[in-house]
Amino acid sequence: MKGEVVVEKVNSSEWEIGYNAMTDKYENLLETGVIDPAKVTRCAIQNASSVAGMFHTTQAIVVEKPQA
Repeated sequence: MKGEVVVEKVNSSEWEIGYNAMTDKYENLLETGVIDPAKVTRCAIQNASSVAGMFHTTQAIVVEKPQA
């Protein structure tokens, strides 16, 4: 499946419809359990606090240099 085709189909669909790559179907990703809003929010907060804590304790940050 080409990415451009998937993006175009999802953009023209209702907001809750997305592409499930495991089943190769366009479906409501909330109802099928692919997207769990509570888990997404929890993981985002957990990851952000982890990074903030690391930066605060070390007062330094290491990142990858972008490829030119």
